[in-house]
Amino acid sequence: MVKFILYHKKFSHLDFLFLLLFSGLAIVVTGCESTPKPVDLELVDQSFITDQTCEAPCWYGLEPGKSNETEVLDVLKKQPFVNQSMIETRSNVGIDAYKNASEISYGCASPIGSTCGFILSVNGTVIYISVIVQYPLSLSSVINRLGAPDYIFYSPNSPHGDGCRVTFNWTQKRISTVGLDQTSQRICLNLDEGKGLDPDFQIIELNYKSEDIALQNYCDHMNCKYWPGYIEE
Repeated sequence: MVKFILYHKKFSHLDFLFLLLFSGLAIVVTGCESTPKPVDLELVDQSFITDQTCEAPCWYGLEPGKSNETEVLDVLKKQPFVNQSMIETRSNVGIDAYKNASEISYGCASPIGSTCGFILSVNGTVIYISVIVQYPLSLSSVINRLGAPDYIFYSPNSPHGDGCRVTFNWTQKRISTVGLDQTSQRICLNLDEGKGLDPDFQIIELNYKSEDIALQNYCDHMNCKYWPGYIEE
């Protein structure tokens, strides 16, 4: 996938084209802040664990592959966790075969000033919803809800080889999640050696997709593995 216009200023190398489909916002959000901003959990989107108002990959009534841009804007305007001054729409965003996609990004009510997610649509229909997690969410909590992922893929967090980013994919559920260690390559090195993952590994991003997007094979371009299980203590 071609990187979205919002993130062109930050990243420009080929391997991230596919990674950005699953983790576009997290790179910007987690890579720019040295000191975490305080979060008011009453103003945080926790719908993944509460199923409010519907179960993922539905998001506050928005269904990838079904809902339209008008519905997106209506939903965003009603959410207490959305900073209404930070809702932005961009047209003609190039995404792989889709040349006329649109992107609606939105900021957080808490922490103020942070970007909280984006929604992509093609010909007016939502194809992709990305939510930045603003509360503690462990890998084990996600696995308990969704079961083992169909596959994972991983890479350094930056073009310079720093950190480790892991994407977990549930094809039929049309969901992927992203975990990140910004400072250490240990997780990637462990996966290279066939080791499992820490159940407390923190998930920073949730992605909900249309069927067309979910069924695409990204393993031709990414370092994919079957679910390795948890690391043995």
